[in-house]
Amino acid sequence: MVEENISTPVVDKTTSCIIAKSLNKYNKPLSKYKFDETYNLLKVQYLCSLDESEFTSKFWDADELDQCGEEWDMDKYIKKVREGLEDIVKQARKKGITGDFITIPKKYKRSKKGRHFVEGFGLQQCQNKLRKFLSGDSSYDIDIVKCHWNIIVKLCEFHDITCNRIKKFLKNPVQIMQEQGVDKHDLLKMLYLDNYKSDNEFMTKLHKTKCSVFEDIMDTKHFKSMKFKPSDKSKKNKNTTSSVMSQYLQHLESEILISALNEFGDDVEVLMFDGFQPRKSVDVKKMLADLKKLTGFEWTQKDNTYDIDGWKEEELSDYMTWANDFEKNVFAVNEPKRCYAVNYDIC
Repeated sequence: MVEENISTPVVDKTTSCIIAKSLNKYNKPLSKYKFDETYNLLKVQYLCSLDESEFTSKFWDADELDQCGEEWDMDKYIKKVREGLEDIVKQARKKGITGDFITIPKKYKRSKKGRHFVEGFGLQQCQNKLRKFLSGDSSYDIDIVKCHWNIIVKLCEFHDITCNRIKKFLKNPVQIMQEQGVDKHDLLKMLYLDNYKSDNEFMTKLHKTKCSVFEDIMDTKHFKSMKFKPSDKSKKNKNTTSSVMSQYLQHLESEILISALNEFGDDVEVLMFDGFQPRKSVDVKKMLADLKKLTGFEWTQKDNTYDIDGWKEEELSDYMTWANDFEKNVFAVNEPKRCYAVNYDIC
């Protein structure tokens, strides 16, 4: 175990002493909790027109893990997403929106000392393919480079903990991952599992370093002051260390984002966990540079496009579109004094 360096600042609840720069320096809450998401209505209608098997084959990714390294529950996910998309079509119809896009305010709520989660359905809850398909027309996608790994390094530097193997990996992670035959899902699993097993020597050694670092971080004053407790699931699965450390890293991650969002909140459409999606009207290169200066972390722009060939030519047969077209062609919705109107062109 490492001893606290007596020359370090007194540990406080703001966490500003942990990661230099502007890690929520004044312990401010998020200044705004509502952000406007923009949806391409034609794409939403197209998605609603797909039956469940078509939707699953085009937009479900069985290999994708959530931000905590957990597998998605496919049935619950598909049901919630399809209900959310149908609700967007209903909102557009109710508001009489006839353009290509609809903007819907989404409210977020922080989970105790952890992350900010969208209330109800939102793009934050979508898998990558679907989120990119729905939001790529209106927003960029930016996040902190290797967020939790870089937070770990900052913690180690502050507490004088050795983590040379992790630092070496972060100097050129893309090249090393390619050389070692691992992807980000492999890294997520390893980071959040106490008893990680692998035939890959690189991953085994990195896991060993991670375990040692976690043990030392958990012995620091600031970590102890947060009083995180392992989840019931982690107790059952004997994964308690990763449970409390993931909570701690998510707390620090969220504190970084609060500073960023309080600075650039008016340009944000979607809150993610290790970043956010700003609208395309921003100068994204300047924003990335400003974020690095503000937070002390490297930020990057990720690809935010996913397309389905020929989706525009698909016949939209979802119920709400059919009902809207039926009223427009048959009923005199704009002539309340008449009971009905006949469009002889369709007879």
